Amino acid sequence: MFNNIVTLKKLKDASEEVEILEDKYINENNEALIYVKANSCEDIISKYSSGDNVTFNEELSNYLEEEVKHLPITYPINIKINNEKEFKQKEKDKVKLALRNCYTKKVNDCNKQLNSNKTESIVLLFLTLIFLIGYVLIKVYASFEILSELLLLVAWVFGWRLTESLAFHRKDIRKEAIKFYRLLNARIDFLN
Repeated sequence: MFNNIVTLKKLKDASEEVEILEDKYINENNEALIYVKANSCEDIISKYSSGDNVTFNEELSNYLEEEVKHLPITYPINIKINNEKEFKQKEKDKVKLALRNCYTKKVNDCNKQLNSNKTESIVLLFLTLIFLIGYVLIKVYASFEILSELLLLVAWVFGWRLTESLAFHRKDIRKEAIKFYRLLNARIDFLN
């Protein structure tokens, strides 16, 4: 038992050193930094997008979303693109538009999921209440023991699904929405 306490203390001390290193990812403007290396605009923008409907390529989008998970939520995000050749202003604007387009779509999807979850929760609440009221009425006014127990069982099933939907699923959707909002509002700097 005491060996576990000593090991835990060592791991805690080691994690404090890691927290000190994390300060390198916060700049002087109190922004969390994400570094991206790109040789050209084609490395960033999906080759299938065109016109004003440009978006990030899937690999870069996945990379950014994974990096945001590890950054402190209290800081806004600054994406620093390290490019080998100088981007023209038109290419810089295209990259910024791609960021906005990509994460606007993902934020909209999260908002649709949240609305759907809210509707589902309301329906589940009403179904739970209806079956519980049916259970009470049958228990009080009739002696159909099997039917009353069946209604109670169905009410518990709907009630559990309601709890699961509100307590677990909705929380996950909100986390995703926060991640996408942070990326949507990220500032992009080009290093060269």
